[in-house]
Amino acid sequence: GLPGVHDGRIEIDGTVLEPGASLAASLAWMGSDPLLVEDTLRANLALAAPDASDGRILDVARVAGLDAVLGRPGALDLILDHRGSGLSGGERRRIGLVRALLRAAPLLVLDEPTAHLDAASAAALRDVLAGVIRSRRASVLIATHDAELAALADAVVTLEPRS
Repeated sequence: GLPGVHDGRIEIDGTVLEPGASLAASLAWMGSDPLLVEDTLRANLALAAPDASDGRILDVARVAGLDAVLGRPGALDLILDHRGSGLSGGERRRIGLVRALLRAAPLLVLDEPTAHLDAASAAALRDVLAGVIRSRRASVLIATHDAELAALADAVVTLEPRS
């Protein structure tokens, strides 16, 4: 086993995950630097849920705070490059959030969602995430250095380096 890790188990909705089993089917993930592909905004938003309807994509994108992007003419058909040129850092992060929410998995993992954003963008994304956290019927696990984001949690686990 891992040093310092002892007995324990992972349980999802009352089902114990067996050792060596994968969480992939139960997990939706939002990273701090979402992969963008050279394709339409629609394709980028629905990357984790390619069968999602335009209506569902638009509903979730609004929840994620992408209103400014959606207000552009032909928004879903907007062509993006792999860098997301023309999008702010916060908008690129929100694309990752839309993907995770479209996946509708029982565990949502957010990896440093507000890292490297300016103060206003981080505050706006925290507000969106607070709404998502309050409305979800699933568990949300956040890895963050953002104390204001951590304050939204029911429980906080602080990891400290070993001396």
